[in-house]
Amino acid sequence: MKIPGTWAPQVINGVMNYLPHIFHIQDKNVLREMIDKDPSASGSTLLFFLRLKFDRRLARTTEKDEQPVPNEEFFIRFLDEYDKVYKSFKPGMVEKQIKNIATDFFIALDRVDIAYYERIGGIVTYLIVNHKDKFADVNANHINALIDVYEWWQEVDYRKRTRNWIDWGFRLAINKYKTNVFWFKSINYFLLWINKNGHMWIIDDRYNPDKWFGYGRGLECNLLHGEEW
Repeated sequence: MKIPGTWAPQVINGVMNYLPHIFHIQDKNVLREMIDKDPSASGSTLLFFLRLKFDRRLARTTEKDEQPVPNEEFFIRFLDEYDKVYKSFKPGMVEKQIKNIATDFFIALDRVDIAYYERIGGIVTYLIVNHKDKFADVNANHINALIDVYEWWQEVDYRKRTRNWIDWGFRLAINKYKTNVFWFKSINYFLLWINKNGHMWIIDDRYNPDKWFGYGRGLECNLLHGEEW
């Protein structure tokens, strides 16, 4: 299922469609509040995920005339495999409650929001190109690779509008990786997936930071409407 990138409710076939507004405005505002109330990125506000109201069908290609976005299958296959093992990593009560809605929102964000699609793809591409061969050991400590991709993103992403939110996500992952066994094992499982399946990753030209929305593209649109790019 897909929705337009526009934020306002729309009339489609005579029916008011609120799905774009719920996803792009209401739910993202919930996550912005989650981030604002946890400036140290400790994970203390993660239960805010349970307040999201987006249509979960946005996390999958469901319509007959719909084409998956590049690498949608890569993420879906990873999550299918992760579902089989994550309980052995001993998730905490918070992680048990938010896992499905958080991963669905992540996939939906990748599928329907071009600015995040390009950045998510760019980050994974960077890990594959620069670190894939290091991820063969699922028990190894890969904190240096996580810090490296974080520092790379800080250097190449000039878009002010989303910078604080993505930065928080990086800091959360790094903090949890250092202190929480479940997060350590979960992130390592994804890095191992990259090691074993990186050959299936499609390198979309839009993953190039020079072409990211709001910098390489979208700058004129944002300036026209008075947005911070």
